[in-house]
Amino acid sequence: MRLASREQGVIWSEKRPLIAAILMVIAIFLGGQIHLLVGIVLGTAVYVGSLFALRVIGEEERGILVQILPTAKYKNKNISS
Repeated sequence: MRLASREQGVIWSEKRPLIAAILMVIAIFLGGQIHLLVGIVLGTAVYVGSLFALRVIGEEERGILVQILPTAKYKNKNISS
């Protein structure tokens, strides 16, 4: 199964993934001033968030992510304590 089945392939002139990567590098640098792990976690969160915010990940990829990512098993169950 391919992640994207677009006819034209990758458009290298697209600047949105580059913007997401630049934001990630800035977040890693600033978070790394506090601690290395803070920089890595912050950079990862900023990159993934910016991919969605800049709409780099399309509807087809989102559908695949929904199928791949685990869901909570107790989501629709009535849990009483």
